[in-house]
Amino acid sequence: MKASDIIKQLQIVLPTVTNAFSTVLNIVSVTPAGTTATATTVEDHGLSIGDVVNISGTLAPVVVSSITRVGEVATATTATPHDITEGVFNTVTLSGSNESEFNGTFPLLSANNRETFEFSVADSGATSATGAPLLEDPPGVFGYNGLVTITSVPGLKTFTYELPVALTEPAVGNGIVSTNIQITGAINLERAVEMYTKQTTTDALWAFVVLDTTVASKDRNTRNDAVTSAAPGSDRRQQLFQTFSVFVFNPTPDELSAREARDDMEDVMTYLFKALLYWQAPSELSASNGMGVVFDSHQFAAYNTAFYVHEFQFQILADVTEDDTVEPAFNVAFRDIDLTMNTSLGTEQLTASIDLDDEPITP
Repeated sequence: MKASDIIKQLQIVLPTVTNAFSTVLNIVSVTPAGTTATATTVEDHGLSIGDVVNISGTLAPVVVSSITRVGEVATATTATPHDITEGVFNTVTLSGSNESEFNGTFPLLSANNRETFEFSVADSGATSATGAPLLEDPPGVFGYNGLVTITSVPGLKTFTYELPVALTEPAVGNGIVSTNIQITGAINLERAVEMYTKQTTTDALWAFVVLDTTVASKDRNTRNDAVTSAAPGSDRRQQLFQTFSVFVFNPTPDELSAREARDDMEDVMTYLFKALLYWQAPSELSASNGMGVVFDSHQFAAYNTAFYVHEFQFQILADVTEDDTVEPAFNVAFRDIDLTMNTSLGTEQLTASIDLDDEPITP
């Protein structure tokens, strides 16, 4: 487990559930040119090449090749896979048709394959769509959203970044860009305090990830103080309890008791749960336990009238298996055994030659 992985996970998810750790700018548009996206913001963004920001709230629409209706059932065919999963998604949103009865949000009826789906409409009006219809809310994993790095800044209100795959249609939806993401890490609380007090932006929350102690589980069958008594040939699987803390700094220049700052942490707890609980953090081991991050506790950590610090503790269970251990020094088949034994009958000796091959080697 590395702090950098936890920090990245928080930077990806937290800006999508709260504005408390970043500065938010509204997006006017995002247009693609192959794998390069150009975003335009309402306000001057103040960004530079190399800055890392979080894009959220945008949708990457899919072109709809045709829409036909029979009675109350409309069938749409898309130009590329729509990734709608029947039973998971209950509605679809379409736009761009010349016929208003095919624009809007409709109940999803079925999705028999990745390029067709059926939805419910009124049994009236046109039986097919014209214009340039779009499926606005496909659930694809590749789109405009995510943690991105600024590649160029053409203007005060525009910037570009790279997409994981080439897109063809401009983004729709109410997109935002989260800048100045105040989530980082430190070796301990004392170092986090030093870093926080040197920041020029302290009017919002800061989060510092700190790795804590990692301990191994104790074999309950061991009848001594050792962690385990497993020997070669037995089950030598161990489990590690990897713990980490997220220290959240809340500025309190106008508070005398920090009561409100402490209450704020109940909301922060829910944000952290959304970002971390049951996330499969990389363990750096050969196998994953499959359980993911679990919550341990949260508590007051520090307060000095200028700011309040709260600690949230989490834990990851990881498995140490045979693949993570030292390779055995001797791992070849037994050779033949030549045996010589002395007897109690004077100088006589007994000798034996044992052939361990299933098929003896012919001399």
